[in-house]
Amino acid sequence: MKPVNFLIYAPSTEDPSGGQIVLYALNDYLNSIGHNSKLVIFGTRIKYNIHNTVVIYPEIIPGNPLNSKHTVRWLLNTPGVITGKSQESTWHSKDLVYRFSKSFNCKRKLDGILRIVDYKLDFFTNDKKERNLDCVYLVYKGNRFFKEFNQHPRNAPKIDDHRKNLALMKEIFNKANFLISYDNASYFNVAAALCGCNVIVIPDKNISQEEWGSTEPTMKYGIAYGYNNLKHALETKKNVKEYLQTLKEKDEETIQEFIKDCSNNFNI
Repeated sequence: MKPVNFLIYAPSTEDPSGGQIVLYALNDYLNSIGHNSKLVIFGTRIKYNIHNTVVIYPEIIPGNPLNSKHTVRWLLNTPGVITGKSQESTWHSKDLVYRFSKSFNCKRKLDGILRIVDYKLDFFTNDKKERNLDCVYLVYKGNRFFKEFNQHPRNAPKIDDHRKNLALMKEIFNKANFLISYDNASYFNVAAALCGCNVIVIPDKNISQEEWGSTEPTMKYGIAYGYNNLKHALETKKNVKEYLQTLKEKDEETIQEFIKDCSNNFNI
């Protein structure tokens, strides 16, 4: 397949988020396999050949700010969840629509899954240090689902303010025996398990364990969905890294299919 030109519309690194991370990761991966991909920061104008370039917008972007001819909408969440208002009505009927996860949906026809995660398997490791911290807890996006955060020990420190410092997060996960997480979709749950920490995700009453497991495949091993599921987490923690490596390979397959679809649908 000949190289494809991509422009990825993304926030700057000064606005770190899960969406920002995967947009940058996709850009890096596309370039690493021989395609021509560039990031365009939100609000930036750029000159490019619209006839042979695919523009990728996250679902929060209304309209077509880069005036692209070949447009992809990438659902990094269900439209409207982050912005409070869905932007679907501003998209063109010929836009391709891909979703990062099966848990994200919209009213438009979905063209497939496009998934990439920076698993950081060589960074988040169990350094076999003394675990002198009993428990920490993480709220992060859990404030969308919970009004009270009272299912962790009272003396457990909250670690949300350290999220931007990955080295410090790794240090914490190597010191703590338990992470109590109110965010059932955070990759920090997986990072903690990779570091040997025991992880308990507080269940959302509207999401069953089966539903959660199907939409969050990275958390199949080493993570308990509720205190009652702790035995499973302890018994499978040793499988986390190997399992994530297989997911990484599957993610790469979704990208290959996505590139083929772009080439065929846009005839470039």
